[in-house]
Amino acid sequence: DASADRADLDAVFDGFALAPKEALIAAAARLEAARARRKASSDEDGGGTCTHQADELAAMLAVADAQVANERPQAALQGLREVRAALEKLPDAKLDAASLHVLAKAHFVQGEAREAAERAEAALAAFRGLGHAVGQAAALNTLAQVALATDAQRALQLARAAHDGFQQVGDARRAAMAQRTAMGAHLALGETTEALHVARQLLAACQAGADRQGEAATMVLIAEVYAGMGNADEELRWTHEAAELFRAMGDARNEAAARYGIAKVYLERASDGEVDRGRRGGAGGRPA
Repeated sequence: DASADRADLDAVFDGFALAPKEALIAAAARLEAARARRKASSDEDGGGTCTHQADELAAMLAVADAQVANERPQAALQGLREVRAALEKLPDAKLDAASLHVLAKAHFVQGEAREAAERAEAALAAFRGLGHAVGQAAALNTLAQVALATDAQRALQLARAAHDGFQQVGDARRAAMAQRTAMGAHLALGETTEALHVARQLLAACQAGADRQGEAATMVLIAEVYAGMGNADEELRWTHEAAELFRAMGDARNEAAARYGIAKVYLERASDGEVDRGRRGGAGGRPA
């Protein structure tokens, strides 16, 4: 049933439950299937139905979204240009809103904050026009992530609005994503106690939802909070737990990043020890 595969579009709105690499593989498989259906329909009636074409565009958006998650914004932008061009000939308000949202995320990953904010604002307006609650929450969270670099207070407000939006539609996993953004805003504002409170809530939510990737990422964030508090022992403990969980999932890149963080703490400790020894030696002085 081709219409059932419009769920590809929902993957863009709701986000993937899979790890980034798995998400990209799954999205590519859906795109291949959508293209096969459209070709079969074209062979039968000489043109292919609008439904099949829209399903293919939805699958293309899912691929672009997964490419963004895999930090491949250039590839995502190339696919998005194709989608936007196709939408000029096959107008679809829901697809248009979704494509604006993925565009915002691609620009953000590419470091183009102004373009990301503009596309996210446009996506938010489009989702509001559609009455699409999940899309609105997703766009709000993207806006919050963009705002983090320049206005942490606004980022916190947007992240809270995104969290509430996801909660209202019963999307606990995406609500946890918005909590991560809120935690980052608290850290940027120097509110370490609040950040730790949000982090522990987030960790519990990830564990309850069996979101191991989110759980490991949250452990890294908790370690960052403790680093800001000057508690190296807790920073090391949480970073080590994150590294072990990344290793168990076969996520070599993030495991390496976590282990690098552990090494940095030990190096800083060693450096501080050298400074302390130097100070003690200096305090004793040399006899005149």
